[in-house]
Amino acid sequence: MASRRTVVRRSSRHRALVLLALAALPACGGNAGTPVADSALAARTTTTGAPSVGVEIGGEAISTAGLTPFDSFTPVPQSGWGADLAAIAFPYRPDPNGFAFPNGAPSEPYGVDDAIAMFGASAVCEEPSGGCTPTATAQAWVDKVAAATSGGVCEGMVLLSLDRFVADAQPASMELLADGEVTDRVVRLFATQFLPDVLAAAGRTRGRPLRDVLADVESGLRPGANPYTLGIYSAGAGHTLLPYAVRQITETQTAVYVYDPNWPGLDRFIEFDLGTDTWRYSFGAADAANDPTPWFGDGNQMDVVALDVREAPFDEPFAGAGNGQGVTLLTVTTTGPRWSVTNGNSTVTEGTALPGTGSVVSVTRGAFGSTTVVLRTSGTVSVESDGTIEAMAESDQGAVSGIGTGGGRFVFDDSDGLGVRRESGAGELRAYALSGVVVAEGDAGTELAIASDREVRYGDGRGSDTVVALPGGGRHDYRIAADGKAVEVDVPVAPAEVRAAEGRPMLDSSAGDTTPSFTSTSTTSVVSSTTAPPPPSSSTSTSNPPPNTSARVDVIVNFGTAAGVVTVQVLPKNGFTGSFTVGVNGPQWSSVDGPTGNYSRTFQGLIVNGYYVITVAFSDNLSLTRNFVVP
Repeated sequence: MASRRTVVRRSSRHRALVLLALAALPACGGNAGTPVADSALAARTTTTGAPSVGVEIGGEAISTAGLTPFDSFTPVPQSGWGADLAAIAFPYRPDPNGFAFPNGAPSEPYGVDDAIAMFGASAVCEEPSGGCTPTATAQAWVDKVAAATSGGVCEGMVLLSLDRFVADAQPASMELLADGEVTDRVVRLFATQFLPDVLAAAGRTRGRPLRDVLADVESGLRPGANPYTLGIYSAGAGHTLLPYAVRQITETQTAVYVYDPNWPGLDRFIEFDLGTDTWRYSFGAADAANDPTPWFGDGNQMDVVALDVREAPFDEPFAGAGNGQGVTLLTVTTTGPRWSVTNGNSTVTEGTALPGTGSVVSVTRGAFGSTTVVLRTSGTVSVESDGTIEAMAESDQGAVSGIGTGGGRFVFDDSDGLGVRRESGAGELRAYALSGVVVAEGDAGTELAIASDREVRYGDGRGSDTVVALPGGGRHDYRIAADGKAVEVDVPVAPAEVRAAEGRPMLDSSAGDTTPSFTSTSTTSVVSSTTAPPPPSSSTSTSNPPPNTSARVDVIVNFGTAAGVVTVQVLPKNGFTGSFTVGVNGPQWSSVDGPTGNYSRTFQGLIVNGYYVITVAFSDNLSLTRNFVVP
């Protein structure tokens, strides 16, 4: 048996949300081609005007037969929050109850300690104590969710913000950094949308008249009630909103005010036209009333899920793919703007993927720059994308996956064992049998298949086949070498401290007999201004950064006469001589070693008619973010 190496994950206090920069919002769903910044920590920011970063991809809305978007009808108040005029509300406001940092990808994806927090060490680890070797099927679950978190975690941000509000947790969420336990809980709550109970709860509320959806939302705003989150879907993407007030505009027109992690601290609303039974949401425009490509739909593109469905412990979902026994689930995460999944005569694409439609089980709520779709499949399934892709099929036999670093096509088959074959592209194939994990690289025709709990078949596409016999008696991992031979490799072992995650509550509001401490508004009178502060005014840059970092440097952006040319200057002040990293929402991330002096750099061609996000990350793990709109 190969030696086991200890994989030490960085302390959770260093996990952060990495800011995802918003380039031009795409015209259709899938991917904006936005690179992920590599700064160590995301800044605490107060965003005004345009979204700072992290707007999830979806683009132009899916238009089902007979549906067209209506014009926005909600008047925007000259001052105060729109929710102040709502007939039904609780005293939640995006500032101070939402997070100041925007939606983004965690600096460390979902990991073994997160799985232990959700399912317990006995379900995840092979050993009863000490270090934790994740079982092969637990490893498959971790890898699947980790791929999905790479694109943003709006679901987790909404859930944690709502939970902290209901529990009256202090300090207010607006004061928290995107780091440590905050981000750990965001990632774990994000992952709950893959669980069968949450999938079933969401599915039961889709496809209904919007009047029923509004009734659920309103019931969740009552004192002592179980509040809901709101899921919306468009063009193969999903997004989560937190509804906190309902305002009737006319007899058939209603606005629901929401916290949207893509727009920190701002007044946002989703509109319901009960006369046409359709909804409209300005997903990517600062001016909601004049958004040329809003998301829209009917009850088929919307669901609600109660907060308490997300409390651990959860049943271990690794066998049977976590959605029912005897079925095969296919999870596809891709950055490609064009992708397809074909199973028999049925094809799902980036423009037709809607949860609950055909074979689609769910569209993950949180995908910025990537899309994650879960489907029920059988027989032969073809998956293709022109972007980075990670596709995993799970069944009672285990799991197999295909990873394409620059696009590719994979064929999955569960008719004779569970297998995957690469048709094109470069990357890895993985087989997660019950006794271990087998990884192979190869050209078109390369395939892996699980023949039994302890046997994986490998084919090189040139007529040469290898059978990898797993010894049993614990997890054993193998890698197929270039000559086709299986070489046993070290099995990853997480340190014993990951077990401390077990038993930590997923939700503060579920502890003991805690009930919400707020009182809701049930009349049409304006809520007192002491209930919530006024929203920030529009601006092209952040006007209230953390005081201990804004005193260190000034950030100046000068736009050139040519499209896409910008000069970024970071000027130390007040005697500051520390080191920092300057980040711009593009591939050019420049390190400056201290003492710094002045920093100046000109960028060209990064963006046109969109946004620049400038992040200054200091060596002491503090940071400053400025947001600028391209004129």
